[in-house]
Order: sequence, then C-alpha cells, then structure tokens
Amino acid sequence: VRAALARHFVEEVPQGAPDYDDRFDWTDTPVYDDLKARFRAHFSSASTGKGRRSHRASPWQALQLGTAVVAAAAALIGFMRADLLSMFLLPFCYWWGPSPCMHDGGHFSLSRSPAINRLL
Repeated sequence: VRAALARHFVEEVPQGAPDYDDRFDWTDTPVYDDLKARFRAHFSSASTGKGRRSHRASPWQALQLGTAVVAAAAALIGFMRADLLSMFLLPFCYWWGPSPCMHDGGHFSLSRSPAINRLL
C-alpha cells in the first residue's frame, strides 16, 4: 500500500506558491468539536436515567438478525436444490440478515466485542 501511495505523492506546497491555501485552520474546528461533544453526551450514561444509550444491536435486533441469517442459510440450501421459492427468497433473506451483519460489524457497531464484530 505504501508503495502505491508513494507513486502518487505530490510534494508539500510551500507557503506563497500559487497552489498554497491557508484559509482553513485545521486545529480550530468548532463545528466538529460541538458535534463530537453532542454525540458523547447523547451516548453517555448521564444523558438518561435508564443507563447508557447505545448504537449497538439490542437483544431484539440480534434476534431479528439471527433469524434472518438462519432463513438465508435455509434459502441458500433450497437455492442449491433449484427450489423456485428459495430462489425468490434468498436475496431478501440475505439483505435482511448476513448483509447487515457484515456492514454493521465492519463499522464495529454490531456488538461491544471487537471479536464478534470482526467475525461477522
């Protein structure tokens, strides 16, 4: 990867060059800082009396995902046996089960456990 990036590296632009632009101060980002503070407050345990709010999958969502994964596996078996209903159901079951598991796991938002997120 480093070799590929090195081939496309463009040298640093010296101050005063026609390409130089210093209109944005990357050390002072008030909008980003405000959003970061709001998100941390939203997901902190102090924001509600009911404990920590989370963007992780709830037990109900985990049950739904698990059911859709099992349904996708069953539809795949039927698909391999040339069952017409399974051929129709497989894309939907896959979209509702394995696909969100891979997507949310890739963002580390499926579980608090990094091992589970990597597995799925």
